[in-house]
Amino acid sequence: MYLNTTCGFLNGYGFWITNRLNKFKVGFDSQKAKVPDLSLTLLKDVTLETSGFIVRKVQLRQYVISTDPDFGEYSLITVLIETDKGCIEMKYDEGYKEKGILNVFARFLANYVGYTSLITRAIMELQTFLT
Repeated sequence: MYLNTTCGFLNGYGFWITNRLNKFKVGFDSQKAKVPDLSLTLLKDVTLETSGFIVRKVQLRQYVISTDPDFGEYSLITVLIETDKGCIEMKYDEGYKEKGILNVFARFLANYVGYTSLITRAIMELQTFLT
């Protein structure tokens, strides 16, 4: 399904970049590269332009890795950003999370300068890969 894969660390974050018809997707490993258990779209059908990229969609995703009877669900929270030059999915948080954590993160990002910093970080990752 995918043509080329590059993995490594950049700015302290682990990532995967997969090239499929000039689209880029960043994940973490094949176990977590699955359909998310939960997702919440923060921005959709927008044309936000920044640093030469047009951002079309921003989505929070939750992948449940395991469940512990005492602590609950151990989850990986990622953010998916779709641009005109590709898609990037980056780690946002990881650990034991309460139910409804995506809504908590969405409120946090909306109330502070979260969208801007999140999009800027994603654009930097894509620029590094594209150059």
